[in-house]
Amino acid sequence: MLGTILFRVDASNLIGSGHLMRCLALASEARLRGWRSIFVMRDPSSASIDKVKVSGHELHILAEADKKKILRINDLIHSDWLAVSQETDALETSNLIKNIIPDWVVVDHYAIDAVWHETIRKTGAKLLVIDDLADRVLECDILVNQNLGFLIKDYDEKIKTDTKIFLGPKYAILRPEFREWREFSLNRRKAPILNKVLISMGGVDAQNKTLKVLQTLEKSINAVECEFLVVLGAFYPFSYEIDKFMETSVNKITKLTNIVNIGEIMANSDICIGAAGTSSWERCCLGLPTLTFIIADNQTRIASSLNELQSAVITDIKNLKTEFETLFQTSGLNKLKYLTKKSSELCDGFGALRILESLE
Repeated sequence: MLGTILFRVDASNLIGSGHLMRCLALASEARLRGWRSIFVMRDPSSASIDKVKVSGHELHILAEADKKKILRINDLIHSDWLAVSQETDALETSNLIKNIIPDWVVVDHYAIDAVWHETIRKTGAKLLVIDDLADRVLECDILVNQNLGFLIKDYDEKIKTDTKIFLGPKYAILRPEFREWREFSLNRRKAPILNKVLISMGGVDAQNKTLKVLQTLEKSINAVECEFLVVLGAFYPFSYEIDKFMETSVNKITKLTNIVNIGEIMANSDICIGAAGTSSWERCCLGLPTLTFIIADNQTRIASSLNELQSAVITDIKNLKTEFETLFQTSGLNKLKYLTKKSSELCDGFGALRILESLE
């Protein structure tokens, strides 16, 4: 065994599942290389617990927060994600660390900054922080921001000068399945077709964009030519509404839940209509052309960068029907081919391995 990695991450209706999923991806890759991975979470849902355990990793659950006693947690924008003070969370995590003695602590949490990190450092463990925002001070040995549009200067005065910084989709943390399906996916796109449409709005989709997309495409003259695969995340609260819509829809729609082969599904899809979250890099790895939605503030930079590089097309409910139907015109298939080329150049699926090599 190479050593032990402890992951501090949470998932919920508020937080979503993207942070947990990329930590699971890194943990699974680490296990293949001989690492032991342990997850530490607070108030995890049954779905989150299942995801960790099914992946074969250990899980420690921190004490449930008494939210009635918390008047102010900290000054961070996402402070309500943590449910307790950073000091409390750091102390509880430190007590676990003293027994586990991990070599590395990986933290993926917008509500945690240097206040938490400094307490954990006292245990002797090294720290890797996964970030998407550059909005707070971080105390770590390695910083990973897998998103486009960020520069080292964005972290000026937020990290120490000796912190290693890994920026961009080259370091996107994906499960091995995406690397394994990459060649097949890119080969089948050399002669683009447009039959199978994947709809994926993230693990929560609190605004129910999934239903709005289906309702919009119901009005498209081209939709009857397609099969729609609708992926619903673990925290999606509107499954009943999707079922009711499907009962009367004229389109061919398949609802997918609790899937374990999303890489295969993406590789065999012709286009994706999806949120600009962490799954953007999964789609890029497979060269899957995407009409992308911004459904959270922290997705704006990702979507804008992808759109600027012509690696995805930003859309919304108002413009979706037009964008979708444009793809069926003479130039549409060429556009799909170009989107595949540009997106696949951004991410090759080896990001997790590059990070682990640095840890080792």
